[in-house]
Amino acid sequence: MSRSPTELRAALARTLRRVGRRAAQRTVCLQTDGVLSWDVARRDAIESPATARFDHFDAWCAANEGCDARLFVSGHLLHSLWIDPALRLADEAAVRAYARQQFAHYHGAPARQWPLAVWADGAQAGACALHALDLDALRASAARHGVRLHSVAPLWSAGLGSLTTRVPAFAAAGPRALALVEGTLVTWLVADAGRVLALQQRFLDAPQVDSLAALLARLVAEFGPMAGLPVAIGWGLHDAEPGTEITSNLSAHLIGSLDGSEPPADWVLDTMRGAA
Repeated sequence: MSRSPTELRAALARTLRRVGRRAAQRTVCLQTDGVLSWDVARRDAIESPATARFDHFDAWCAANEGCDARLFVSGHLLHSLWIDPALRLADEAAVRAYARQQFAHYHGAPARQWPLAVWADGAQAGACALHALDLDALRASAARHGVRLHSVAPLWSAGLGSLTTRVPAFAAAGPRALALVEGTLVTWLVADAGRVLALQQRFLDAPQVDSLAALLARLVAEFGPMAGLPVAIGWGLHDAEPGTEITSNLSAHLIGSLDGSEPPADWVLDTMRGAA
């Protein structure tokens, strides 16, 4: 049955409203014990966004159908590799081959099957291997619920990208370090004016401040002189309540606190404001 002109105009108006409506935007953090999500519709917001929790990514997709999402992956779910510029790898294919070889050498034959993402920018190159994440399953869940994945990136990249908001000197010349703490896992990144000089994943003996202090001291000694104290941000330490003497004695520029079970709210807000 054909529609009347009035019905067609009404249907067209509804379609145009749907097309013109901007999709909801979410920042999503994939962790070992579930998914954290934040609404990034208001990047100029003053208050830090509330955290939504889900048991798994498919449940998150079902609750956020049709939205746009940027995924950040916990360091517990991937291995990161920084490639020495002195190797002078020719192109991205060479970076991929070298990274695959290194991951297999250190983690065994299963590493040859891990999804691998590489990056190369001039002499700068590196790779991330998703050893505990099924990337195809993530994409299938997103497609099933009409979720558009704009990016999938390691959580440390969000930390590096938002640092200059809190520590402007981090963008200046001179080597400076970021320690991203996720419980017992510490991702250690050294950069000089945005150029990555070192990237490592280390584990604490215990989720405690004194264990972190000892690790930071070793890492600083290994790398050599820096332009300032390491920047520490994260969560999951059992004795890191703000203002305690043990936290105050930590030789680092601390952003937020290191306790709790999720990324500090202020850091999440800074990350959203810096989103492209």
